[in-house]
Amino acid sequence: MPTILVTKTFEFEASHYLPGYDGACGNIHGHSYKLEVEIEEDLDHFLKYNERNLPSDSMVVDFSILKKAVKTLIIDFLDHQHLNQVTIARFPCEMPTAENMVVWIFETLRDKEVFNVGIKLSKVRLWETSTSYAEIRT
Repeated sequence: MPTILVTKTFEFEASHYLPGYDGACGNIHGHSYKLEVEIEEDLDHFLKYNERNLPSDSMVVDFSILKKAVKTLIIDFLDHQHLNQVTIARFPCEMPTAENMVVWIFETLRDKEVFNVGIKLSKVRLWETSTSYAEIRT
C-alpha cells in the first residue's frame, strides 16, 4: 500500500567517548550530529481526510509540530552535552554509540505519541559524521 513520507532534519553538537574501546573513540571527542526523523501516513488515509479541504488535512504532519516535538524531547536534551554524563531513564549514557542513541531517540518519539492517528514514525537516522550513520526503520 502506498504511503506518504515526510522527513525533517535537525542538528546538534555533543561530545562523548566509548569506555573500554581500543581506538580513537575511546578518547573524549565531539560530533556535529545530524538527525533525520521520518513520518509516514497511508495514502488512502491521507486522501480521505484531504477531501475535507482543510489546511491541516493537506499535511501528513505540520512541520512546526514535528519540529517542536523533536526539539523538546531530543535536541534540547542532547545539544552541547557530554553524552556520557547525560542521565535519564533508558538513555544509553554509559555507551553512547550512534546505534544506542538512535534506539533511544526512536523509542522516545514513538512512546510519547506526538503524532496523530493514522501517522507513524517510520524512520530515525542519526548521522555521527558526514559519512556514517545509524538508522531504525519500521
